[in-house]
Amino acid sequence: MDGKRKITIRFLWGINVLGLVLWYLSYPETTFRHNIEPFFIYTSQLTGICGFSLFAISFIFSTRLQCIEDLTGGLDKAYHLHHTIGKTAFFLILLHSLLLIIRWIPENIPKAFWYILPYHRRWGSIWAAGRS
Repeated sequence: MDGKRKITIRFLWGINVLGLVLWYLSYPETTFRHNIEPFFIYTSQLTGICGFSLFAISFIFSTRLQCIEDLTGGLDKAYHLHHTIGKTAFFLILLHSLLLIIRWIPENIPKAFWYILPYHRRWGSIWAAGRS
């Protein structure tokens, strides 16, 4: 692995670590009552932050900017990195959703199903607003 590629990988890790540091400094507190360990809540938040930041970075690597190609060692390697980052982001976002569902399983099954299939109580008003 050449020097530019190492810098690129370190940059990616740095963006994720920055998001985690900002999360830690904000000291997230949950307002929901739950009987489950805070581990699931905080892990859900962390996987959401990391997944979202990697998802945003994957868009940058999908562009055909010359500086991105230079950092990765070519367009094919940039697209390969985009693909790998996208798969990782998808897995983390999926894990985020699963942890949110697990959070509500013991005490509120309808809320857990709401995370699986979200719905809106006023679909008619949304569709009517879109047609006007």
